[in-house]
This record gives sequence, C-alpha cells and structure tokens, in this order.
Amino acid sequence: MRVPDEVCCAENEANSPWEPLHVERGFGRGQSTVTVVGVEGTMNMNTHSDNAAELLRVIAQTMMHPPSNEYCIGGEPWLILGPEHAATLKRAGYSKAEVKAQLWELSKMPARRMAAKDLVRTQSARRGEFGEIGPDTLLTIARSPEDICILVAGGPGTHSVYVPCFGPSNAITREIVA
Repeated sequence: MRVPDEVCCAENEANSPWEPLHVERGFGRGQSTVTVVGVEGTMNMNTHSDNAAELLRVIAQTMMHPPSNEYCIGGEPWLILGPEHAATLKRAGYSKAEVKAQLWELSKMPARRMAAKDLVRTQSARRGEFGEIGPDTLLTIARSPEDICILVAGGPGTHSVYVPCFGPSNAITREIVA
C-alpha cells in the first residue's frame, strides 16, 4: 500500500497577485494558519511559457493522468504556482477563481483513458455526478472548479508544482494560536 507523501511549504504572500489561501478559506488577513492536505505526491512543472493560455493548457495536461484519485472519486487537487507563473496569469487578467475554472475545463479527461478496473470504480463512485459513465464521458478532476486549490509559493524561476490529492480527502485549515 502506498503511503501519502509529506510536503511542507509556506505561501509566498508577498509575491502573490491574489488573496492568500487562509483569507480565501475564511480567516482574517492577519491570522496565522496551517493547512493540512493528504497528497499523493508532487509533479514538477518547469515551463518557460509566458503566455497565459499556453501555461494553463500545459498545467491542465499535467493534472490529467488516468490513474489519478481525482478522476476516479473526485477530489481536491492542489496547484502550487511559482510567483512567475502566477504573475503571467494575473497579467493576462485572470483572477484565482478564473484560473480554477479554466483548469477545471481544460483538464477534463475522457473516461476511456482509464484502465478497465479503474473505470468500473469511477462508474460506481461518480454515478451521482455524471449518471451513466461511458468511454466518451468527460470526467472532471474535481466536483467543481472551487475544489481546485491554488497557492503561490517559492521564489524566482519557472517551476510550479501539481499536487494530486490522496483519495477522497479534503484539506483542513486551522489558526495557529501562540
């Protein structure tokens, strides 16, 4: 059995063009928080694209992989954008919500890409969302665009990270009290 990876990073609020994750999750701007996520692992995305549409396309294609928990049961995938990639998207006029919506659309995957046994599991797990799932059904990586979580972290450079979730887990954010 695979054990989820442990990943720790700090949000780079100073270089993020959008509101911080903890504010998006209902906490005050001055509050300190920690968010815990069950993850499958990480996928480095080193792309030098400075074109927002192209950047969204390659990120979505990275997110789209057939043995993913997200497509099988619907999850809460995470995207850790480097400041350079976040700035590219912001310059093109994208809000964080619009990035999520675009990635949700662009990462739809035909069910036929899955292994036969995985497709059977998906047909059972996501029947309520999709009804009958056939080979041409376009599966979404999450139940809604809002379920895609985005934060900006790291420093200069063209690296961002896709972090698939581990099973039907949801992140939990709590305030740090000194």
